[in-house]
Amino acid sequence: MLPAARLLSVAGSEMAVSFATQAVVSGLSNPTTLQFGPDGRLYVAQQDGLIKVYNVTQPVPGQWSAVEAETLSLIKNLPNYNDNGLLNTAITDRQVTGLLVTGTAANPVIY
Repeated sequence: MLPAARLLSVAGSEMAVSFATQAVVSGLSNPTTLQFGPDGRLYVAQQDGLIKVYNVTQPVPGQWSAVEAETLSLIKNLPNYNDNGLLNTAITDRQVTGLLVTGTAANPVIY
């Protein structure tokens, strides 16, 4: 475990640097990846394929708040197919390990 404060040396001068944790997002189940989108919202993918989108604000300096704006279930609900292209309804699990949010603030695109 790292100590709460360390000295940072830049160009011969030192200054104290400290880190703290704050729980900002709750209610997630096995989150695997996250990214801020071009619209300023936080996109968090869960292992099961759900993508939760949060509006993040800073009500006071040094404190953050995240409110869930929407849940995207398109990936979680995609049907599975075998390698031969036939639908396989017996497999219903997903595993999302990466996420890329691009596009514009008016039209974010998720890969």
